[in-house]
Amino acid sequence: MSFGEVTITLKDVVTLTGLAIDGDAVVVDIPDEDWSAMCLRLLGRAPTDLGGGVIQITWLRETFDELPLSASPQTTEQFARAYALSLM
Repeated sequence: MSFGEVTITLKDVVTLTGLAIDGDAVVVDIPDEDWSAMCLRLLGRAPTDLGGGVIQITWLRETFDELPLSASPQTTEQFARAYALSLM
């Protein structure tokens, strides 16, 4: 059976991620110098080439490749955040 082209719909996004698709968009205006501090707070580390709040997916995947077996709950949360970011 041939289906032709397939498009991801907003319903697919809700089903796969559990994220809400209605309501106002979340937009945050953060000065460039604060992005590094935010990364350090939420991920525990920040890329050296963090320009305009852009994090390279390759940096996320290389830096958070494998969760250490003896990871603390805080480290586990940081790795989970990095994983979620890499899906976007």
